[in-house]
Amino acid sequence: SLDSIPAEKEKVYLKATANLSQGGTATDVTDEVSPDIRLMAERTARIIGLDCVGVDALTKDISLPLDPSGIKVVEVNAAPGFRMHLEPTGGQPRNVAKPLVDMLFPEGYTQIPVLAVTGTNGKTTTSKLLAHTLKYSGKTVGLTCTTGIIIDGKSIITGDYSGPEGAGIVVREPTVDHIVLEVARGGIARRGLGVDEVDVGVLLNIGEDHLGTDWIESQEDLCLVKSTVIEVVKQTGTSILNADDSMIMSILDRARGNVILFSLDATNQKIKDHIKDGGTVVTVDKRNVIIRNRELDIFVCTLEEIPITFGGIIDFNISNTLAAIGALHSLNLPIEQIRNGIMTFYPSPNQNPGRMNLFDFQEYKVLLDYGHNPESARAMARLLPRLTQGRKIALCHGTGNRTTAQIVEYGKVLASVYDYIVLADFDPRDRPIGETPKLVCEGLLKGGFQKQNIDIVSDPGKAVDHLFSKAKKGDFIVIQPDELEPVMGQIMERYRQMVTHI
Repeated sequence: SLDSIPAEKEKVYLKATANLSQGGTATDVTDEVSPDIRLMAERTARIIGLDCVGVDALTKDISLPLDPSGIKVVEVNAAPGFRMHLEPTGGQPRNVAKPLVDMLFPEGYTQIPVLAVTGTNGKTTTSKLLAHTLKYSGKTVGLTCTTGIIIDGKSIITGDYSGPEGAGIVVREPTVDHIVLEVARGGIARRGLGVDEVDVGVLLNIGEDHLGTDWIESQEDLCLVKSTVIEVVKQTGTSILNADDSMIMSILDRARGNVILFSLDATNQKIKDHIKDGGTVVTVDKRNVIIRNRELDIFVCTLEEIPITFGGIIDFNISNTLAAIGALHSLNLPIEQIRNGIMTFYPSPNQNPGRMNLFDFQEYKVLLDYGHNPESARAMARLLPRLTQGRKIALCHGTGNRTTAQIVEYGKVLASVYDYIVLADFDPRDRPIGETPKLVCEGLLKGGFQKQNIDIVSDPGKAVDHLFSKAKKGDFIVIQPDELEPVMGQIMERYRQMVTHI
């Protein structure tokens, strides 16, 4: 009351609120805000759908990421005040009115470019390479793929979102200015693409996987399904096609928009004819990656400068890179930005988890790679002799929803790749536990593999431990899981233990 006399140094609380109108103060902390908190606020504002919004929150330290900061959103305000920004009690004034007016009354109108990538193998790597390069060049990219949904380089949802559900989520994401969609066969056959048209359609390769499912009985059927991504390309867009794949070249007339071909072989007659007809190609000439047309060659980089090719020895990742370069070039991305993106994308658990991740355990090396069909096994057969002269041992699995003949065939191909194999049951689908690895084992034996060099350990966790228990000095270990976790966790824990003991 008016008669109260506070004791010396006693703190007296006059108000329970800190509103500016009731005596509160405002300090500008714009430069201190954590990027995670900034992204959360931006996404919140866009998802709410208001032109102007204030996200009011309480936090211990606004410079920390979401969890450590302890941030709690109090309200989303549709009519936030400007005074604290224009004339803060402390810190730098911010003219927030100008960008708001510029946003409300923009000059012109642009659509968000959509890139769709499909094929039997390499979809995820190519999609992530595209997203990485676009982000590296300053774009805000929405990516949907088999590992989840990623907005501006941050994972928002984990899981397989290579179908139309993932496309629908990313297309509705208001914070992005470019969209990259990994498109799987199952989603196309059952529910469609999830978008009506795309600016760039990429068709990587057509293998013999998934035959006998979703009304797909032949490689030709599979090719027709996957060709959907090039049939929905805008007339002003671009189709990117693999000239080294004869099946893809058989449906060249289905491609809409401009057509860019890519090939590992600069003497490929298909690309020579395409250049003669005025087209553009991406190819490799004397270890140089180039964009070529009738007028000129544009040098991009050497094979040795592409990290995901392991110095230019992984053919399938060279092919994936050529496809990505073609797609980026079709968006008129400057060549230096394409080059920078390609040369800074590594086969690491951080940038491309589960795709050609190599760990050096000193006595032996471990390669983690998602592979489950004959084409991926044949690719390993070409690659591994270039990586090691030692014993090659692997943890493999069949996929239960393939036909019995396909699972057996997968085993036959594996027989030509490895010296010792552990079979697990990562993905049984509708088959009884243990049936799929037995079918793979049948294929191995038909392929001439020695029975004493095969172990079946159906439990995935135990299978990883069993494989490591068989490792010897000089071995090259390949682990091909269906899902990254907990396999990645097991590998990283062993790696940490190894580093700790050094």
